[in-house]
Amino acid sequence: MRRTQFFVTGFGPFLPDAPTNPTQILVERLRGRRNDFDFELDCRVVAVDTEAAVAAVDALAACIECRSDGAALDKTTTFLIHLGVHSSLQSFHLERCAWNEADFRIPDVAGRQMRKETICTEDGGLEHCLTTLLPLDIIAARMEELGHSCTISDDAGRFLCNYIYYHSLKLSAAVDGRERGKGTTTSLFVHVPPFTTVSQPAQERFLADLLRALAAHNAAAL
Repeated sequence: MRRTQFFVTGFGPFLPDAPTNPTQILVERLRGRRNDFDFELDCRVVAVDTEAAVAAVDALAACIECRSDGAALDKTTTFLIHLGVHSSLQSFHLERCAWNEADFRIPDVAGRQMRKETICTEDGGLEHCLTTLLPLDIIAARMEELGHSCTISDDAGRFLCNYIYYHSLKLSAAVDGRERGKGTTTSLFVHVPPFTTVSQPAQERFLADLLRALAAHNAAAL
């Protein structure tokens, strides 16, 4: 039987937009509900810091290597799900792609402010993008059926949300390419509204429904 594992990350606080980051709360609440799901779940909070974002993706890569040993690799599907808050959103945004551009309107929490810089120089220029392999039209439609206002976006911004997503998409492509035919690793970034727009309980339901929808779609595709 194929194993399904989810790695879910949220961000810590940053000023002035999120002195309390809802994605940290969502991830910590999700961690406490791990026994409610019939798949493996690993939840982590990442500092709003470029080095912390890279370190987080590197740690996920190490976990995938560790958990997907030779005997189980051909039976493992891994989802890398990243959450970030966008203060002006009215609905949930499933991000289709990440751009090879870091252009921070404010510094990260360590004081770094990248401006018009490539994230990975070996990938080419700022116009290069990486795209998730997940069928977002199907997933978004399912979320709408479950009562969540959800749309697909092609612009994750150019701050840490886009930054971590770019590195995560590179990781998922590398793992899937290296182990073609043995396992599947896919990434998705989700922008959520503030709790003042969509309440915390509603967002917790959305996140649980999203993970279950991805797991169900994966099972149906086997």
